[in-house]
Amino acid sequence: MEKLLSSEAPQSWQRLLLGAGVLLEGFCPERCPDGHALREALAAAMADDEKRLGRTAGETGFRVEPERAQIRRDTPRWAAEGEEAMTRLRVSLTGTLTEVTPANLQRLFPWARFGAAGVVSLRSGGTPRAIRDLCWAGSLSGGGLLVIRLQNAINTAGLILTVGKSGEGLLPFVFTAHSDRTALGPEGVPFDIWLAESEENEA
Repeated sequence: MEKLLSSEAPQSWQRLLLGAGVLLEGFCPERCPDGHALREALAAAMADDEKRLGRTAGETGFRVEPERAQIRRDTPRWAAEGEEAMTRLRVSLTGTLTEVTPANLQRLFPWARFGAAGVVSLRSGGTPRAIRDLCWAGSLSGGGLLVIRLQNAINTAGLILTVGKSGEGLLPFVFTAHSDRTALGPEGVPFDIWLAESEENEA
């Protein structure tokens, strides 16, 4: 007898998101007309040292938090759920990079400056450097693709370097973006999500 309350569909295994992904800077998915073009553009970006921040390992998290205005009213005594006006969105992308390079040290610490001979100088104060188009891309088990973009993102986790048990470098990050930091999009939303099917399904 079929399980009526089972959450598994015949295609469920094709929609699982695999853990590893890649983090890119300056990548614009909207320039790709279809999934095939998106995959080709991602491959080119991953081979570009100026765009590739590195591979991500372990857990990667994406969170969208609305901030709402607290308005006092005489009536009703208790505000209905969702009645408060949303003032802005706060978006965060968390994970761990595994590539330790001078460029990544500078990218992960918004106040860093890149000097001669690979020297990264870290200074406090000043205006932090935001990443205009920050994208994380991951693969679905059925051959699909998920791309999340943050606009004008800043790493708010600081700079932490840990050497793993196998000798790999681990650089955790927490990139955040706010709706009041960008004017892109009709609603000023600081993120976009692209979900592409496998090439077999697109054909």
